[in-house]
Amino acid sequence: MIADDDQDDIEILTTALKETYGSLEVLVANNGKTVLEHLKKTQLSGTIPCVLVMDMNMPQMDGRETVVAIKSDNSLKDLPILLFSTAKNRTDELFAQKWGVHFFQKPDTVQGLADVANVIIGMCREKGFVA
Repeated sequence: MIADDDQDDIEILTTALKETYGSLEVLVANNGKTVLEHLKKTQLSGTIPCVLVMDMNMPQMDGRETVVAIKSDNSLKDLPILLFSTAKNRTDELFAQKWGVHFFQKPDTVQGLADVANVIIGMCREKGFVA
């Protein structure tokens, strides 16, 4: 699942993921509130995403608030999360460490994006979602 309010970032990451692993299904949300709604629906169907890739700064409910909500929910707390931000600052890194999530600065090169896509696919492999 990708959560970002920037449609271009969603399309770029989705493309990189599909180029890395073609049959991967990508769910999209534009803010944290929508992420939580999607996760509740996927819980009911038994198809929780293998990883959540989420922007730090989104409207309605940002990445930090969403991480706290997810990690405070016993049924969702083990969901791997990668937080993205355009700026790299120590406060965001410390927040990610505190809550046990990964933090990345949004890549600005094709190779950087491919590297992140490989990390995401690797996380899905660890959870047994992809071969």
